[in-house]
Amino acid sequence: MNDTVYGRLRKFAAELTVPPGLEYPEISHGAIVMVMSPAKRHELAALRLRRQLDAQLPDGVVAHVGGDVEEQALGILRRPDVIVIPESVLEEGDEQGIDPADVLLAAEIVSRSNPENDYVSKMRDYPAMRIPHYLIVDPRAGIVLNHWKPTRPFIYSCQVSAPVSTP
Repeated sequence: MNDTVYGRLRKFAAELTVPPGLEYPEISHGAIVMVMSPAKRHELAALRLRRQLDAQLPDGVVAHVGGDVEEQALGILRRPDVIVIPESVLEEGDEQGIDPADVLLAAEIVSRSNPENDYVSKMRDYPAMRIPHYLIVDPRAGIVLNHWKPTRPFIYSCQVSAPVSTP
């Protein structure tokens, strides 16, 4: 994407006063994407997923709720529900966006109000950003989908599903 267009979108998004009930904007394919703020059950699912992941990760790698993942060259700014990154990434500088090359896994909890964002838009953006694993947790269907091996153009070549487990 043209750096000038993305730069303008990024600046506009950073200065935008987010209306009540909406989340901080994301940027994808030349457009600012605004979605409804997540419900409490959505936030609880992200918290529980973060805890489950943290319990399995090696020292120095953390599951983090929030954080912008930004690929300027592609004009993409996403904010996954949970990301897995080396802890050292959070200690680096004052940059706002996390380089997708540092993201080991991006996870999304599917929202009832906007499932296509997770199943279509982010399914296109995350492999384009070369994020090695994309986990979709869909409470509506009771499944977890793990996508891996990002390939061009914008797809994951492997997928496995499992039932959602609850604590």
